[in-house]
Amino acid sequence: MDIKLLKKIKDDTLKRVGNKFDKDYRTNKEKEVRIVLKNSYVIDKDSIDEYIARDGYFALNKAITEMKPEEVTEVVKDSGLKGRSGGGFPTGLKWGFIPKEKGQKYIICNADEGESAATIDGVLMRQDPHSVLEGMALAGYAIGASKGYIYLRYEYPVCLEVLNKAIEDAKEKGLLGKKILGTDFDFEVEVFRGAGAYVCGEESAIINSIEGNRGNSKSKPPFPAVKGLFSKPTLINNVETLSVVPQIILNGADWYKSTGIPGSEGSKVFTLTGHLNSPKTVEVPLGITIRELIELGGGMRDNRKFKAFVTGSPNVTMLGSEDIDLPVAFPEFKERQVMVGSGGVVILDDKTCMVDFTHFNVDLLNIESCGRCTPCRVGTKRAAQLLEKIKEGSASLKDLDKLIELAEHLRTASLCGLGQAVGMTMHTAMNSFKDEFLAHINEHECAAGKCFK
Repeated sequence: MDIKLLKKIKDDTLKRVGNKFDKDYRTNKEKEVRIVLKNSYVIDKDSIDEYIARDGYFALNKAITEMKPEEVTEVVKDSGLKGRSGGGFPTGLKWGFIPKEKGQKYIICNADEGESAATIDGVLMRQDPHSVLEGMALAGYAIGASKGYIYLRYEYPVCLEVLNKAIEDAKEKGLLGKKILGTDFDFEVEVFRGAGAYVCGEESAIINSIEGNRGNSKSKPPFPAVKGLFSKPTLINNVETLSVVPQIILNGADWYKSTGIPGSEGSKVFTLTGHLNSPKTVEVPLGITIRELIELGGGMRDNRKFKAFVTGSPNVTMLGSEDIDLPVAFPEFKERQVMVGSGGVVILDDKTCMVDFTHFNVDLLNIESCGRCTPCRVGTKRAAQLLEKIKEGSASLKDLDKLIELAEHLRTASLCGLGQAVGMTMHTAMNSFKDEFLAHINEHECAAGKCFK
């Protein structure tokens, strides 16, 4: 396989499919974009030729034949791309942490999409698997890795079949495996199926799981970039992050930065759920407001009033109705100590009890805690108990003070993101809905009528 053959496959396929690729699945062409979702529901997921016809693997050819590895990293850094799994850490900067010395290194694609409100990674893997594989290969070339693992959520059996077929098809055409595109670059990909543990969305727990150990988090440092999988330098990015890398390399950093706003470059895919008329998955430029996202979801169901914007579930952060015109962007959300998240969004109306909602999510995180560290093992259980007391009407203001203190301890002392998420869930709930917590304690009043039963 070489660039001439890639171009021939592209030309032949375009002639065969006719106007198939002209379909536009956006319901609002002014506010939605198709960058990450460029191929989803457009190409045949099982056809590598159709992926190539949409410029698939042209970025990989460009990188390994025209660019040095460090130049690939620099383009990703210049694009402003940030991790799409929740934290929003600059992707190119993360790639740059990998030691430059030669030796065994690994790429891990975090496909353990455990948030119940999010289906983005599942859509990408089912509909556009080669974008994920090409993104992994580009990351492998950039850091000098020859092996990649896709850590796949157990509950995604269809993705397993689609990915394995895509890997075999890419290897047959010389786009994965040994001497890719006739060069000296080797890169193998293997799908590793998780066992259903929510905590294995955390990078050190993923590493433990692939190594055959229990999926517990590890203390850091050392960080995976220095000592990761099998004690080798390891780069971990999620599906959405890696799948957009080919377009950035092919079209350039400035092209990517033309979407979004400064500090929040590019687009983000969101699964809009909750009390909406038309829950759906949309891709929008970062910087869109919460109000505009609600409108894309068809507005509030039954004409109810908007109450809360929630990212994730059960790992949630919350904003209230006063923030309805806030841009969905990394700096703005960070100022309010909430996360953009992995893309799962829950819109809640004024019939929702935020004490009950907070308890529901904290209790789920309590169940999913691996028990590795005391703050999470004990703290999440105690948090769930205190929230239960508030719900049943037996809590005092001292209990609320304990809950606020416990939230801070969980945020700062937990070993990994799960325990920290419990703290963030309670912290943002208190920030936006403290009056509701006080009404439960002082007046035994639940506006939604769900508590004290």
